[in-house]
Amino acid sequence: MVATKSVLTAFATRYGNIPVALRNAIENASVLLKSTDMRFTASGVILKVDGGNVHVLTALHNAYVRVEKTSAPEEWDDELLTGFRDNMKIWYNKPMPRGQIPGKSASITSAVAVQLGETPGFTYDVMLLKSADEAFHTFATTNAIYHKDRPFPEAHRASVELKASRYLTDPDPSKAADKPTFYVQTGFGNTEYREGTKVLLPADTKTANRGDNQAGRFQFRMASVVGAETATVYNQIGETEEYDEFQHGIQVTANANDSTESGDSGGPLFVVRYNFGKKGYDLHLIGVTTGSDMATSKTPFPPLPPPKPKGVKREVRANNIVTSLEEFYSWTEPDPDPDPEEEE
Repeated sequence: MVATKSVLTAFATRYGNIPVALRNAIENASVLLKSTDMRFTASGVILKVDGGNVHVLTALHNAYVRVEKTSAPEEWDDELLTGFRDNMKIWYNKPMPRGQIPGKSASITSAVAVQLGETPGFTYDVMLLKSADEAFHTFATTNAIYHKDRPFPEAHRASVELKASRYLTDPDPSKAADKPTFYVQTGFGNTEYREGTKVLLPADTKTANRGDNQAGRFQFRMASVVGAETATVYNQIGETEEYDEFQHGIQVTANANDSTESGDSGGPLFVVRYNFGKKGYDLHLIGVTTGSDMATSKTPFPPLPPPKPKGVKREVRANNIVTSLEEFYSWTEPDPDPDPEEEE
């Protein structure tokens, strides 16, 4: 994540207002996804334990970015998922404060694209990973974001309890100053953006304001949500007139000194919200990070500014995009294809 020293200081102050138990839950459920050849990094979150499997969520686009595709393939390819399964590992640890390297790993048993329609595609950017690793199973039993003390929201409850619009606004604006809502993104990604050898992010390159985030180590940012509803967004492919479409996007503020970066894709967006009935804060997982600088129409975003004097960097990172999990929580995983021999 891109974050200058002053940004990190502000994050730490706000993050410190979240109850310790919920901070621990956020940190311990966040995982690093790394290829076995150590060349590709992504982020994810431990969702729950289901029978003998641990369920982890990440961004579906990681499946094609891993093989160096810059945009979604025009035709569906199951080998992208099997390749991700066979060539990636889940890295986790406890405790996981900012700057921690996850020191334990688990293999992936299966990778499933969460499809909302009959035709497979990449427009809903959520992938479900499963792991049958015994040590990871033991860890996840108490460190998954949903467990016996924080039950997983089943489909019949999701439409009410995890509707995106409910969590993108304050429950009682008149009390928001005393009991604010916190949005927390986590990830393990890069800490700067370069074009060639030139560092464009962060824009503030003063040594005194250099942040100390490190790629491959746990990072978080305190986000602000734009709008009370999700939206379909479009990501321009390079400088072409082609766009990748992503549905059910939550738009999150970002700027040239405060943003997710490559490697943060698939990392979770949590909401920590005061429950006035319980008189305490609740923690919910509402999305996974998709990317940045996307518009709600097929137009370049952000618009290119007028030419600037040589050596002056233009600001990028006008927003971050997180894919809402509202649809995932009411999704039913299809049965695996039967063995052809069994059908006979």
